[in-house]
Amino acid sequence: MELLSMCQRDLRGSPVSAQPDASAQTHAFTVPATSSLTPSSVLQITVYGAAADAKAERPAALSQRYLMQMLEGIERRRTEYRASAPQEIRVAGLPGSVVSWQGKVNGIRTNGKMYCIVTEAGLLFFHVMGGGSAPNTDMAAAINSSLKSAPAMR
Repeated sequence: MELLSMCQRDLRGSPVSAQPDASAQTHAFTVPATSSLTPSSVLQITVYGAAADAKAERPAALSQRYLMQMLEGIERRRTEYRASAPQEIRVAGLPGSVVSWQGKVNGIRTNGKMYCIVTEAGLLFFHVMGGGSAPNTDMAAAINSSLKSAPAMR
């Protein structure tokens, strides 16, 4: 079952957690949409253990590569998908990358912003997504608050 579908059913404010594989843990939080025709806003946080090839690649390039791999799953589930070019960033001094995207799910416009941060312990993904062609105020607040308090994972 797709995590977004699970999140749309759990609207009590508690996170939905999943372990997609042995090295990953995902938690998602939702803000219910004001209309049944608009998807809920979702903040998804995924933590992966250290990448086997982490030492062989520059951290910013590593974050970009893994970010693009994660976005392939978003692209597969959307029509009219398009994404910005990855940009290098630093969050709490840690290297990372960010991409904004847009696309349609069942004819409904959706958008999101995904971050991949490289830490000593592994990879940290922040993914904020929701309805419309640009982030709404709930999504913008989730982006700002989650990045301000991003853990160093040490």
